[in-house]
Amino acid sequence: DEASVRIIPKQPGLTLIEGVQTISYGVVLTRPPKKFVSVEAQATPLDDRKITDSKGVLLNGNKGDEGVTLLFDRSNWFIEQIIEVSTDDDNVTEGNIAYSIKHNVTEGFATDGDDFDSIAVPSFIVDVIDNETPNLVITPNSHELIAAETGEWDKDYNSYKIVLSKQPTADVEVFIHDASGQLTTSSASFIFSSDLSLIHISEPTRR
Repeated sequence: DEASVRIIPKQPGLTLIEGVQTISYGVVLTRPPKKFVSVEAQATPLDDRKITDSKGVLLNGNKGDEGVTLLFDRSNWFIEQIIEVSTDDDNVTEGNIAYSIKHNVTEGFATDGDDFDSIAVPSFIVDVIDNETPNLVITPNSHELIAAETGEWDKDYNSYKIVLSKQPTADVEVFIHDASGQLTTSSASFIFSSDLSLIHISEPTRR
């Protein structure tokens, strides 16, 4: 096989509510290397805001700009290693921020032409929802939403979660409407209680 690094998402969504949720992904090589291989992941914000009291995104507990490094060799190249993406509750109102997680690969101690040196690894964007700011957060239960005409489809493929980013001071009612008129949902509306921010699961189906 060609020398490459596989990124394996563990959840369908790439959205985090600050201080509440985590997502993770696996990293593995496609074939044994000649030397050890280091895969470094770093997270940086996509805008220029400087929030001095915020740690931003954490990768395996490390600040995103410091990053995390995974090591592979001939004994473990096929064993998936996990990177957990999380955020601290910083009590800072900074608004929602998107972070880019990028990867750098080196085989051996230097980039000198080895098979895994500087190979391209997919990067991705993680949206961090500020829990000091009221937001309605929608997350699919699968990597792709599919609504069958009969409604007989795996629940994970035709449903999504809706949750509030912070506890409301009064009841919040959410209405669901398909402007095309082709879809129906399990609920036309629902209420988040002010004393409990429940996760609501909606299941759209085709008319």
